Amino acid sequence: MFSVVDVKYLLIFWSLFMASSFAEAKQGEVMSKYKTQTNPYFMFTKFKRGFDNDSLRSTLDELEKIPRKKWTRIDSLQFASTSLKTGNLKLADYYFEHITLTASDEEFWWDHMVLHLLNKDFKGGLKEIKSKYPGILEFSEVYFLEKIFQAYLRMKTNEQWHKTDVVLDWEVDSNILYIDKNNIEFERNIITPLNHLNNVLHRLIHHIHSEDPILARVCFEMGTILEKHISVTQAYIAYNLGRNYNKWDKEILNAVKAAKFQMSEQQLKIPVFRRYFPRIEHWRFEYAVLKEKIKNAQNDTIHYKSPVLMKKTKENKLPIPAELVIVIGLALIFLLILIFVRTKK
Repeated sequence: MFSVVDVKYLLIFWSLFMASSFAEAKQGEVMSKYKTQTNPYFMFTKFKRGFDNDSLRSTLDELEKIPRKKWTRIDSLQFASTSLKTGNLKLADYYFEHITLTASDEEFWWDHMVLHLLNKDFKGGLKEIKSKYPGILEFSEVYFLEKIFQAYLRMKTNEQWHKTDVVLDWEVDSNILYIDKNNIEFERNIITPLNHLNNVLHRLIHHIHSEDPILARVCFEMGTILEKHISVTQAYIAYNLGRNYNKWDKEILNAVKAAKFQMSEQQLKIPVFRRYFPRIEHWRFEYAVLKEKIKNAQNDTIHYKSPVLMKKTKENKLPIPAELVIVIGLALIFLLILIFVRTKK
């Protein structure tokens, strides 16, 4: 057995050991040669992928409570948008085509553009863009969206088109490399277009989960701008986005490797890509099933009874309560111990 003195010394030794370990860990943290590259101009944020089932179900539940004949125009648009998010493209298309979108329907207009893209109706999308925006401001969100639609349309006739041409048609004047980055010209020519393109990517990536060479090239071209004018770490994220949508594009793969090597040379921490591009949980949302469930719930007057999944085991009833059996058993054990001890003496 340990004495009181031994225990005291053990506690002192343990305290010193823990203090030493903490100091070493802290020193290692401070002395780490790798640093995080930050910049005040542009930083990627986390992309949302897919949609929350509960939120979609709640929206459809609320719409189902209203008779279809009493739906407002916004109710119908909300239903079309939600149907798009559940993957019911045919139903979403039906409602969008029968509703005229106005200037106040900006979010619904973007949903309709995404629907054109998912349905591979590139000509219809371009026609709608021209109708809503006859004069498109260069490097605006709609400008980049139009370039993406044009690229998809060209790829219809030549699947390898994206390997020899560009999507965005965005070249930055080399003189901007030497101007002050706090200058309004740098903001107008680099930062504002980057933010617009980033917004378009967030809208598309929310819906697009399969391989997509055009989207891959968009991310790659964005990465080249970021690497030249902003930071290599942000370029690395953009290149990885492109790599996710086209693993067969060697130019994108080489760009990822080069950016990684450059960060190692500059002793920069490599960003964790999954923090910006989380894995999507594959889900299946069937609106027809939901609608049937709602209908049954409204018409069903019989109280719900949970099904019996397991056969109940038969209980053998004792003539006396179980608690009393335990008390008697403990008393017998105690009595046996007394007899045993007395016999031994």
